[in-house]
Amino acid sequence: MAAIGESGTTRLQFVTSLRNLLDDPAVVAAVIDVPIGLPEAGPRRCDLLARQLLRAPRASSVFPAPIRSMLPARDQREASKLRFAAEGKGCSMQLAAILPKIREVDDLLNPERQLKVREGHPEVSFAIMNGGKSMSNPKRRSTGQRERIDLLRGEFPDMPTVLAEFRRFSLDVVDAYAMLWTARRLVEGAHRTLTDSSAIDRRGLRMEIVA
Repeated sequence: MAAIGESGTTRLQFVTSLRNLLDDPAVVAAVIDVPIGLPEAGPRRCDLLARQLLRAPRASSVFPAPIRSMLPARDQREASKLRFAAEGKGCSMQLAAILPKIREVDDLLNPERQLKVREGHPEVSFAIMNGGKSMSNPKRRSTGQRERIDLLRGEFPDMPTVLAEFRRFSLDVVDAYAMLWTARRLVEGAHRTLTDSSAIDRRGLRMEIVA
């Protein structure tokens, strides 16, 4: 996770559980790249809007959120079986891999806690940071990493120093800074929300992506 202090300096830290963020009084707002709010069937409006914003080929980075009946699944086979029973579709390997994290978030959040922890998507944040234009290169290429880091450097001047001191650099670190950018915009009231007014799941959670 990337965080920013009152002085404007940033830091990177490991967060082992969402509960740590919820229980930390120093955290005013947090943005996570995990679906919050799950449909009973069909795609979420926010995911469709995110893909429209990113366009091809970056649109494929937005994975569809699972439907709620898939949450108990423990592997891809079980998730596919549950989804097929509800809407005649299977479950991708990528989605099955993050189901435990989605389940953790769903267990911990409620409408009140969602005021503090919101859902974002790094590529959506980068696109808005880039004037509404999605990144030219995929983040797994060195050219893609450079263009994302160049954008972030303009927002967080101390980021290169933090990255240099962080021993375990990965693409997740770059994404963490994109989520920090969005969290700062949330606090400032400058964020953009992809959703519609009726996008609330049966637990009262808003199905939206902020950037």
